[in-house]
Amino acid sequence: MNVSFEFFPPTSSKLKDKLIANIERLKFISPNFVSVTYGAGGSTRDRTHKIVNHIINDIRLRTAAHLTCIGATKDQINSVIDGYIDIGVTDIVALRGDMPDMENFQAHPQGYSGSVELIEYIKQNTHINVFVSAYPEKHPESKSLRTDIDLLKEKIDAGASKAITQFALDTSRYTEFREQLQKSNIEIPVIPGIMPIKSLKGATNMAKKCDISIPSEFIKLFDSNLSKSEHKKISTEFIIKQCSELIKEGFDRLHFYTLNDSEIIIEVCASLGLTNSIN
Repeated sequence: MNVSFEFFPPTSSKLKDKLIANIERLKFISPNFVSVTYGAGGSTRDRTHKIVNHIINDIRLRTAAHLTCIGATKDQINSVIDGYIDIGVTDIVALRGDMPDMENFQAHPQGYSGSVELIEYIKQNTHINVFVSAYPEKHPESKSLRTDIDLLKEKIDAGASKAITQFALDTSRYTEFREQLQKSNIEIPVIPGIMPIKSLKGATNMAKKCDISIPSEFIKLFDSNLSKSEHKKISTEFIIKQCSELIKEGFDRLHFYTLNDSEIIIEVCASLGLTNSIN
């Protein structure tokens, strides 16, 4: 069973220290890789570069650095790629990206038109492995799930070797999506993205923002005046159940959106039998 973890760049030295401590704890789970996000419009470019450098060269974990097409020329993006290569990056999560104001995507006049063109450049000019995104419930801007799957095929044809999905609260969405991909002869690993639930409000807000369905059963789990400890217990149990069902369905890779924390992830992985010694 392969697991991987996603982090976002910290905004202060204090948060950086906390993140590094959490990564060190998660390191003992032996993740297949970790990834670091790249903010809207490239807003976290320098912070992403610094934390990726630290994870690769100090913590010694395989790290997939995110890269988007938003708000930058081709030359600027190519310079970021060169910088990644210089610090030892061998994997990039190539994304179109979302506009800072979450409006519909607009390509930079001198930039890449989207993820497919970005992937083509990376594969034609470097030896980097390219990961991409996939959407079990379609991207909010897509006309249909079929449109999304066709775009995923384009990204694979351009050179993508793995895909990581958006999270889902309805576990059946992952299996239904896999069936659709199989019918489309998509054979690269498509890794379910798992979101730890820290609060009902946060989960539902994120789900609505990403156009993700919210099952009534999910709402009922939290539909009471729960204490902090009760909420944490239910949240952890929900993720454990979701992961267990996915493993039972034959998924052999899971990607956790850690929210830069380790506590729930460690509990989940321990319950799944994926931990040995955690400091």
